[in-house]
Amino acid sequence: MEWFSVRARFHSLIDGEEQPDALYEWVVYLVFGETADDVGPKAEAIGRGNQTSYHNEDGNLVTWVFDQIEEIQSSGETALYDGMEIYSRLYRRHGPGDQ
Repeated sequence: MEWFSVRARFHSLIDGEEQPDALYEWVVYLVFGETADDVGPKAEAIGRGNQTSYHNEDGNLVTWVFDQIEEIQSSGETALYDGMEIYSRLYRRHGPGDQ
């Protein structure tokens, strides 16, 4: 068994509707398991369990909806420790403002 970092994607609804400028969120969870295939369903359950709703300052109902698991990375570690890397991403920057 080892620790995996799992990146989940959520999106927001306002009063139950998609917005043209909707916010999205990536969340990284640590999940313990044998393999990435083992961890995937556990991570999906965690994501669904973290869906939430609240009223914003304008009184609108904001709902955060779990979309999907986007990435699972093995840490190769069986124990947690200070400074442990839990997620990394390589990318090329193509122009100003690219992330």
